[in-house]
Amino acid sequence: VKEFKDKGATLVSWFKYKYDSKGMILEELELNTKGEQKERIEHKYQNGLRSEKLYYDNKNRLAKKKTFSYEFRK
Repeated sequence: VKEFKDKGATLVSWFKYKYDSKGMILEELELNTKGEQKERIEHKYQNGLRSEKLYYDNKNRLAKKKTFSYEFRK
């Protein structure tokens, strides 16, 4: 996916996505116009549910971590 500004005249960034065999997203990669990493987001799952979302900066350092928890009613 490519992101443009100025009515499509200027490329801002582009995105690559990786999925597993079940169609669940594993990784989102945002690249600048030179093809260098701006941000990478890694998705982790447990029992088919998203458990973590890890955000990495342009130097591949962990910048933020989101943890997901679920409560099930009986």
